[in-house]
Amino acid sequence: LMLNARKPLFQDARMREAIHKAIDVQRVIDVVYSGDAARSWIFSPARSAKFPLGYEAVANRVFFNKRDATALVDALKVDGIYGGEQVHFMLPVESQNWVDAGRLLAEDFEDIGLNVRAETVVQDSYLERAGSRPSDGSPADFDITLTVGLSYTHFHSRPASSWVNASPENPELDAIIERISLTVDSQEREKISHEFENWLADNYGNFVPVLDGNSHTMFRSYVKNIDFDRARSGRGGWQVDRWLDEGRAEA
Repeated sequence: LMLNARKPLFQDARMREAIHKAIDVQRVIDVVYSGDAARSWIFSPARSAKFPLGYEAVANRVFFNKRDATALVDALKVDGIYGGEQVHFMLPVESQNWVDAGRLLAEDFEDIGLNVRAETVVQDSYLERAGSRPSDGSPADFDITLTVGLSYTHFHSRPASSWVNASPENPELDAIIERISLTVDSQEREKISHEFENWLADNYGNFVPVLDGNSHTMFRSYVKNIDFDRARSGRGGWQVDRWLDEGRAEA
């Protein structure tokens, strides 16, 4: 889920926290994906090169809690930050699952006191409205939308970012991302990556991870001594027992 960081409404950490805690992810998994998906954090466990921290590590901060989310929205109304104006939720039509899940998310947001208008949008219009900021520097004309898996660079607030509308302009976060990009050692990179993911949890980032769909792949091998189960990736990766006899020693 992507919140438009250029909109003042989402620059208030309480609104971002409310959105994080409003989503009944299990309902989306059960209804839209027939139970065949998993609660996610920023990076999917399948993307090992990103050193995913995992949802469990941040669950105490971003868990589903409709009561707390409603209280946060009520406080925003009392403070005059949110006056009940309509929140525009843009749903890409390329995947029916996205549309169906988006409708459920819109219901979750309405349950905590937001006035939501969910709208399906074709791809060209979606990319135009969700991408770069208008030339006059004003926010793009959406509030919330859905997006796909991301990389570190998508969180950077530099103007060239593809998702600049959702990247918080925060020097501290930008500095963490720069350190990741300049770090070669994998152990140190993993450490900084987890620092990055914890920062997003602590500050209720403008990207709100929802779920990862499960992928099922079956291998059948008629070649002795090839162990597909020990591949480093689910398919096509380096297989430690691929090489037979002298060929393995040479490899």
